[in-house]
Amino acid sequence: MLRDTDPRPDLTAAIVSLAADAALLEARVRLLRKELSSVNERISAASEELNRRLGRPSAAGEEQHDGR
Repeated sequence: MLRDTDPRPDLTAAIVSLAADAALLEARVRLLRKELSSVNERISAASEELNRRLGRPSAAGEEQHDGR
């Protein structure tokens, strides 16, 4: 009979590799959250400017009515 010549996977190396991948993904998520926050701020500023130009009250000056 032929023996299986494939070596067993190195679990330590796999764990280290997965941990490194996880760290990279977490860093990417943080970066994307910052970018989304920046986009949200720009959208809010554009909305306020449009409301100002159209003579509408801005959302920042309105009270929230949903219990928050």
